[in-house]
Amino acid sequence: MPRPATGSPRWNPSASSWEARISLPGKPGRSAVPMPGIPKADKARALELAKLISDRMRSGEAVSVGAGETVNEFSVRWLNERDARGLRAVHDDRSRMRNWILPSLGTLPIASVKRSHVEDLRDALDGHVVAGKLAWKTATMIWGLVTKMFSDARNAKLRALRVRDDNPTADVIPPDRGSQRAKVYLYPAEFLALVSCEHVPLQWRRFFAVTTYLYARAGEVKALSFSKNIDLERGIAHIHESIDGTSGELKETKTGLTRRLPIEPNLLPLLHAMKREGIDTLFEWAATDRGRFSAV
Repeated sequence: MPRPATGSPRWNPSASSWEARISLPGKPGRSAVPMPGIPKADKARALELAKLISDRMRSGEAVSVGAGETVNEFSVRWLNERDARGLRAVHDDRSRMRNWILPSLGTLPIASVKRSHVEDLRDALDGHVVAGKLAWKTATMIWGLVTKMFSDARNAKLRALRVRDDNPTADVIPPDRGSQRAKVYLYPAEFLALVSCEHVPLQWRRFFAVTTYLYARAGEVKALSFSKNIDLERGIAHIHESIDGTSGELKETKTGLTRRLPIEPNLLPLLHAMKREGIDTLFEWAATDRGRFSAV
């Protein structure tokens, strides 16, 4: 009896990703299908996905390598168009697409993805949450990305993105939601211990103090300067911009609202001391801030 088709996954060191090797009846050799987003150590997931891709290609559901526009190829056009419009979340969307969506849907023709395929993805997300590989809130964001992509595939403003007459995600029940975690915060005594600790670099302690007393987000504090935002004479802080944590570029605040806040009296001595040092921007953004905010 012939051996069952498994997709024979293997790690491709040159591409730093797994790939499935598919044998099709009546065709010589094997086709290599990339499976990006799966860690090298997660062979079980690579085996599972390779089997899925093999079954789809052998049944004619998936597009053969180099034939037609796949979800993978459409997603590149779709995300590039969103990036060109300046949408902020595209960097994170690319990662979610690569790691969680394309492994399940990438090889399918974008024009013929079925409701059942979408439900399979939803079930897989639920499974990853149960296994502790994925937070439920992240699964919710991934689901929102999927539904938006297929909504645009049907009815995007840019007509070149309209490749479907329907939306296979319509009315599909989304992934399960979990419990909302309580927010973590410092008690006053803990805050004082933090900003008084000499083992914490001075710039970090200043950053924590300004952020706390102004009730501002890290990106908003990174955008503050004495010339544009801080009026020490009147004791007012004007918050109307934020720094993008990935690019370092100025953008509007997360809510799109500007705020004029009275500066807490306990913060004024620190701000006066910083201004006497001759600086304008309170905390400079650096390339090392990408993906996080450091106050150095």
